[in-house]
Amino acid sequence: MLTKILLDSCQSFGKALNHDFCPSANSYVYWLKQPIGWVLCGTAASLLVGLFVGPQGYVLTAAFLTLLVLGVSWPWLSMKGLSCELKFDESRSVEGEPTIISLDIVNRLPIPAFGLMIQGQFLQDLNHEDDIIAVGLKRAAGWSVSNFKWSLAPKRRGQLPTECPLLVTGFPFGLYQISKPVKVVGSTIVWPQCSDVETLTETVGKQFAINASASRQAGNDGDTIGVRDYRYGDSIRNIHWSHTARHNRLIIREKQSLTQTPIRVVLDLTRGQHSGAGSQSTYEKSIRLAASVCRELHRHQSQIELICVGLTKNMLFKTNNHRGIKPLIDFLALLPQFDNESAFASDATRASIENGHAFTFLVHTDQFVPETDPSKVRCFCVDSNPSQELNHEQAAELPPSSLPVGLSPLVKDDFINGMGASHVTT
Repeated sequence: MLTKILLDSCQSFGKALNHDFCPSANSYVYWLKQPIGWVLCGTAASLLVGLFVGPQGYVLTAAFLTLLVLGVSWPWLSMKGLSCELKFDESRSVEGEPTIISLDIVNRLPIPAFGLMIQGQFLQDLNHEDDIIAVGLKRAAGWSVSNFKWSLAPKRRGQLPTECPLLVTGFPFGLYQISKPVKVVGSTIVWPQCSDVETLTETVGKQFAINASASRQAGNDGDTIGVRDYRYGDSIRNIHWSHTARHNRLIIREKQSLTQTPIRVVLDLTRGQHSGAGSQSTYEKSIRLAASVCRELHRHQSQIELICVGLTKNMLFKTNNHRGIKPLIDFLALLPQFDNESAFASDATRASIENGHAFTFLVHTDQFVPETDPSKVRCFCVDSNPSQELNHEQAAELPPSSLPVGLSPLVKDDFINGMGASHVTT
């Protein structure tokens, strides 16, 4: 009991010490949080000592002024001679997978530059303060071109980098940091992490296409699926000569046809239907599941139409895989984050489901359970209140029926942010 009282007292005392009693004065005193602010205060104090106490204060004033001039002019002069260019080795990456970043720094001065850092947002998390990554670099030799490479694992989908990174230096004393924007050549689109979906409903294609897959429907391509009597217009190359000789009439080989299955994938992104924060929110898990479903359908040569419900009206909410799977996954990777406002409700989801397509796959959370026809709609539900996070060993021991339909468990991994960079100077 006494321990609890002491802990509560310490917490109350800590809150009192950290309480902001004068928020209106923050803009005037926040500069004291920087090292240069304390140097300025020391300069002013030593000057007052020299004026009113003794000449020894002027010695301290001269020392503080020398420190101040060197601490500001040195990084400013070093940054004037630098120019840098950042590029990515790959145009596309996946959540959690490392990607290589290359940086070329040109130093036009004979003086080497020390204490260089790259600061920027590289899709680490949703917290703006923690999202800034600082990568320390070795020195850039004078009159040279230095190349730095490091590996970075983005933790969420999007476009890398999200903002223009900065080249920062505060050498030698760290009193004042000088920054310069880095020229970015190209970018990397980080795809949502996909899982294998093995429970898709088998559908029969009805649309003929050259790039489709062979089906049991009769046509002129693929393997032989049966025989029939000759009809006017049949090709002589399809005559089954052994059956023709046996029955004393023309018999034709019945072959497969190349057909596509028109499928609509409806992704419910309505703000009120999702919960959680960051990369483990149901919003992000639904996007990952939709990407997994679309990838699996594309492997089966299906014609996919993806509709995202819940986006604002000024955003694109519909796409397809007519040009391949890459533009479709790019669309999912560049969707807005969960903190954006939504414009549509679940009624729009019902309207998208009731469209007259052959088959619909609906990705939603357990907060919205629509009434659907199982012969026309297949639902994939994301649990909004998972009881616990499963690792690979625990997930392997569970039966398939205990997992959400079509959704493999997502495992949290700690990825290395590549704080050390390899360095080449030419």
